[in-house]
Amino acid sequence: MVGYPKNLDNTPTDSTPHVVGFVKRLKEKFVDKTVDIMDERFSSKIASMALMQSGMGKMKRREKGLIDEMSAVIILNDYLTYKKNFGL
Repeated sequence: MVGYPKNLDNTPTDSTPHVVGFVKRLKEKFVDKTVDIMDERFSSKIASMALMQSGMGKMKRREKGLIDEMSAVIILNDYLTYKKNFGL
């Protein structure tokens, strides 16, 4: 599963072409595997809010890597929930 970046109006972001290329390379390399994409809109915002609610200090919450890690967890959780609910 790969996070797929979109703008709020559903148009591609500057990062979208890079992700599309990455997914294409994954599919070529792992032809017998499925590569799913998952909308990642709002994941950074949700991650920031979760870190704030955790009581973590302001300086620590501003670390880009930490927000990215938490965003990845949120995207994966959303994907697994989707698969579970729709039996995919």
